[in-house]
Amino acid sequence: MDEHGYPSPALPPRPDGRRALVTGEYGGLGLAVPGHAWAVQQSYVDVDPETCTEDYLTKLDEVRALVCRGGNGAVYTQISDVEGELNGLLTYDRRVLKPDVARVKAGHDALIRDASRARPAGCPAADAAR
Repeated sequence: MDEHGYPSPALPPRPDGRRALVTGEYGGLGLAVPGHAWAVQQSYVDVDPETCTEDYLTKLDEVRALVCRGGNGAVYTQISDVEGELNGLLTYDRRVLKPDVARVKAGHDALIRDASRARPAGCPAADAAR
């Protein structure tokens, strides 16, 4: 089952107990990089260069909390900016990576490691759904 959540990730509101629970889209953290965007500029949440990485990692912490509630996956929107949106991790021309790569990779690695355990790490005992 899929739920789209903006800007925060979300789980389907009525799980059926038979299908995986996935946040099919979340995020929308927009950072305009002058000279690297399409003419139309739109985002769900505008961020600045100093907080871009922190804002992304905060959303990743929200994904972690959903793992504790039975979430099975999450997809950030989007890998790169597209014509009318600034929500990508990369600019429209793919020349500028917006967040700090090392910190984002470390966050992803930790989440994957902890969420892949039989009992997800970092969850309160009462909330660990798996």
